[in-house]
Amino acid sequence: MSEKQSWLKTFGLYLKSLIQPDYGEIPHAERVRSFVKFVFDFIRNLLIVGVLKYFATKTESKVIGLIAEITFLLLIVYCMSYVTVWTLRPFHPLKTNTLRWAEAIIGFVVFVILWLVMRALLTTAVDELAKANAR
Repeated sequence: MSEKQSWLKTFGLYLKSLIQPDYGEIPHAERVRSFVKFVFDFIRNLLIVGVLKYFATKTESKVIGLIAEITFLLLIVYCMSYVTVWTLRPFHPLKTNTLRWAEAIIGFVVFVILWLVMRALLTTAVDELAKANAR
């Protein structure tokens, strides 16, 4: 092996050892990427709904208005899918049927409140996007 090849091999080994993955950080990076992807997907979907609502009001088309409302409802369902994975069980240690009904009623009330809050927030965001497109 010539001196030049030996030097290139040594330099190649140096470069390989220079940057190495930190396997402990990979799960954290995956969580961050997942969260950022969710945020960007949500913003993209919010913009689509806002633009559809803008087109519906600008053209006064009932078909586009219906499509805008359907996409808006689907956006709320999409947001609620992140909430419904949790179960509210304040009376879980107690094993009576009456308290299970109470848990179901409390869970339903919380779900309805979250639905209304999310609908109000998304309605405001979509309306503001539609106004911004109108300018």
